Amino acid sequence: MKAFCTLIFAFYKKKCYICNIMIERLHAIVLRVVKYNDRMQIADVLTREHGRLSFAIPEGSAASRRKSARTMWRPLALLEFDADLKPKASLPRGKDVRVYATYEDLPYNPMKAMVALFLDELLNGAIWGEQPDFPLYDFIEQSLILLDKIDKGMPNFHVAFAVQLLKFLGIVPAADRYPWQRYYDLRAAEYTDSLPPHENRLADEEALAFEQVMRMNYRNMSRFRFTRKQRQRILEVINDYYMLHVPDFRRMKSLAVFAEALDE
Repeated sequence: MKAFCTLIFAFYKKKCYICNIMIERLHAIVLRVVKYNDRMQIADVLTREHGRLSFAIPEGSAASRRKSARTMWRPLALLEFDADLKPKASLPRGKDVRVYATYEDLPYNPMKAMVALFLDELLNGAIWGEQPDFPLYDFIEQSLILLDKIDKGMPNFHVAFAVQLLKFLGIVPAADRYPWQRYYDLRAAEYTDSLPPHENRLADEEALAFEQVMRMNYRNMSRFRFTRKQRQRILEVINDYYMLHVPDFRRMKSLAVFAEALDE
């Protein structure tokens, strides 16, 4: 009976009162996959319908492990699958999984793969909460598809992504500056004409550059020209800002790697 109900209700967001199951078709961006034990992995994903959730992935046979872990359940994969999200249940499992948007260049382009690693680390630290956020999901989805197709402005793509993501997290820093304001207070997220009494601040040229960087997007990112040292400093400042305004956000391990690898 339960198998029959699962089949019937897989196409609807309805509850089966006979078996007390709720089958729903979900769209998800894989954030990370960790090994739980010899028989199971756990995938943290951002779903369009319910926010961040975790799913159990049985290891299965050797063939199924290769297909599941390497082809579908991998970081930043765009998946569609059925799941039973009944309350107080153990970790749900994705069923009838398929990749709904296939990357053509990203997995094989070393530079894009490194950018994707940065994006994945950023998202894992910044995205929390089991609440749907359609604009956030759509932004990330469209950004990943763009990354796969783009051929210009690559050294600044991760910077533009990190800047634009702030809007969807609701922590956009004030970027309007009066000529006499020499300092930027990263804690208060605003320009000031007096030196902030803490170390989370920018001064003079860096404060002026921050105003310009905060206006970066995918349309204009190719116009920004940075040296390796400048890009590394920009990433450090952005990381500091996330750490100040996103709870439990940690310093990103990939900062130094990407600052060097993506030099023009």
